[in-house]
Parts: sequence; structure tokens; C-alpha cells
Amino acid sequence: PDAYDKLPSELSGGMKKRVALARAVALDPDAVFFDEPASGLDPIAGAHLDELIQHLNRSFGTTMVIVTHDLDNAFNVAHRILMLDRGKIAALGTPAEIRASEDSWVRSFIARKSAARDAIDEGFFAHLGSGRSRRPEKARGPGEKSA
Repeated sequence: PDAYDKLPSELSGGMKKRVALARAVALDPDAVFFDEPASGLDPIAGAHLDELIQHLNRSFGTTMVIVTHDLDNAFNVAHRILMLDRGKIAALGTPAEIRASEDSWVRSFIARKSAARDAIDEGFFAHLGSGRSRRPEKARGPGEKSA
């Protein structure tokens, strides 16, 4: 109600996304495509947008295709999830099936871990910066002092 008289430049990010969604469903399309719908929103506004997407899906039966890296968004909204790795399908299934996947890449992605993080976990990196650069000491000959 308080947004009725506002100019587009005066709308919040969440309001702009809701207006865009209203415009997208106004013509009763068979499908609506989203690209990172919660991007730029705080967690509460993102959750409200998720609820709105779900409500519209249930109310109109419109297929909603969402491209996102936001795992909370994907698992909260999706009926089915397709995960890509380097342009290839890495996983396809319900949120429960994706969570239960035995595939190491899928499990790492869901756990938000990278190969570098795994290496740290396995002890390959003994020291993570305290802000000071630590270089290995230069090899010294017998009787030489360190610099």
C-alpha cells in the first residue's frame, strides 16, 4: 500500500523483485524463469520472495525455473533440482534425493566445501595467515646465521 505512489527508483530491492514477478505472471505464462532471484536481498526478504514464488506456483500451476547458487533458496522452493558441473548434469532429483546423493562433487557442493578446504581439513596447510607473510627459511650452509 505505501509503495503505490512511489517511483521505480524509490522502491527497495525486494519491492522491485516483487513488481518484476507480478509483471512476469500477469499474462498467465506456462513458465517463469528466474536468475538468482534472492541475489541482493537480505535473508528475510529472500525468504519472503521464496514464499511468494511458492504461492504463485501453487495458485496458478505455473512452472518456475530458478537458476541459483543459493542452496537455501533451492532446497526451500524446488520440487526438483538439477545441478550442473562444468556444463554437465551432475545430479537431478528431488531436494531429498540431492541431499542423500553419494556423489562426492554433489556432497562437497552442498557442504559448501572446495578441494582447497578439503586439503586444509586433511592437514596439508599447517598455517593460515595471521596477516603476516611467512616464507620458508632460505637454506643455509654450515655456520651461516639466518637473516
